[in-house]
Amino acid sequence: MTRLLLVTVGGSPDPIIFSVQALRREHPSQPMEVVFICSVDPCPRPSLEQVIGEGFPCEHYLPGGQKDLGANLLVQLGITDYNPERHLIGLPDPDDLADAYQRIRDHIQLLRSGDSPVDIRGDYTGGTKSMSAALAMACVQLGIDVGVVSGPRTNLEKIDQSETTRLMEIGPLQAIYRLQAQLRQVLGLHSYGEATHLMRRFLQVHGDNISANAATQAKELRTVVQVLDTWDRFQWNQALQQAKKTCLQEQCPKLMEWWQRVVKASDCLDGQQPDQDDGITGYELVQDLILSAERKAATGSYDDAVARLYRSLELLAETYIHLELKLRRTNKRDSRGFMIYRSQDDAPVSGPRDRGVLNLYLWLSGYEKALRRLDGLGSIFDEDRTQFDSLLSARNKSLLAHGLNPLSEDRWRELHRNTLSIINGVLVMPDFVHGPAAEQLPGSGLMVLPAAQQLFGPSP
Repeated sequence: MTRLLLVTVGGSPDPIIFSVQALRREHPSQPMEVVFICSVDPCPRPSLEQVIGEGFPCEHYLPGGQKDLGANLLVQLGITDYNPERHLIGLPDPDDLADAYQRIRDHIQLLRSGDSPVDIRGDYTGGTKSMSAALAMACVQLGIDVGVVSGPRTNLEKIDQSETTRLMEIGPLQAIYRLQAQLRQVLGLHSYGEATHLMRRFLQVHGDNISANAATQAKELRTVVQVLDTWDRFQWNQALQQAKKTCLQEQCPKLMEWWQRVVKASDCLDGQQPDQDDGITGYELVQDLILSAERKAATGSYDDAVARLYRSLELLAETYIHLELKLRRTNKRDSRGFMIYRSQDDAPVSGPRDRGVLNLYLWLSGYEKALRRLDGLGSIFDEDRTQFDSLLSARNKSLLAHGLNPLSEDRWRELHRNTLSIINGVLVMPDFVHGPAAEQLPGSGLMVLPAAQQLFGPSP
């Protein structure tokens, strides 16, 4: 197997020579190639001159501080098979981190794509800070050993005398990089349970090998995704109380305000009236259920998403009957088998005979017509009956109800649009006092939280 050493070339050639010679001693029987990462034109004084320049382009620093001139690196290292297509990564701007990283990563992947197996190692001792950082980043991402030449320093610019090559421990860095990529993907799909599992597993395996600060940030991020998973499971009160102990309280104030409104709206199902001074309509639970359906649809779980649309229409009617018609449902039935509601003066009112969303809306339509109320939810139902029946049919034929027909994305979008039309018909009624808009869970937006930024670095 051929050994390939990637080196960044900067002011002093000595660490590069030391690193190459050390690797040759380490594997004397194996062929070895050196890939030089250099600044090239139009950069002023490109470090490529140290590699292929004529005369004596290399400046060697002696122990007393004097300089000695030497031939180029190819000559000093005895390299006779130099091929710039393979052995050179030229950087027109050695201070452009993103460009250097892209060029180095692409070249490593090209080297790996050849017919013969190669063992690649990086050494980031020389070059500009951006060149060194780019090589280290590429090695960490691609799972390549990376090292640095160490020795005594009398200043911050160079190593005065090379003494040893030291491999960096990149296992934890690779684990953090993988976690970042995995977390961004699952959070983009609002899969907070999977995100919680990823964070828990990361801490179990790597918690003792990362810095104390990184472990602290990872634990905080794990707590945050656990809170979001709790909310996603409809445990609203518990999630809200837990969130108050996390950075969500400070970093996501609009989300926290929305959660408080949903929790207060849930109290309306227990007979309380919404506090309209706070802009609470009482329908926040319905709106949040729609957000939940949208999260399920993001994962491709359209049957599950439509089941939530169906439940949102049922919850819409139940909330409407309580808040607008001032009726509360009991668990009793009259002698004919009809469900019994109670009015504000505690008088019994016959409800639908059978359970089910369709029966509930048919009863509501008839009840409001008897009251000569022609602008309520019953009228909206009559006007949108075709859309309602379409949703009901799709839900009943889905795998999660009574059928064997999984829903398509197009069908989900149509049903989602129709359901919003019915719900918004209630939410735009003139008497409603609205507060701030509903807030979806942050998804991959969590990656900009301070804990994530400190653990993974700034988001691209």
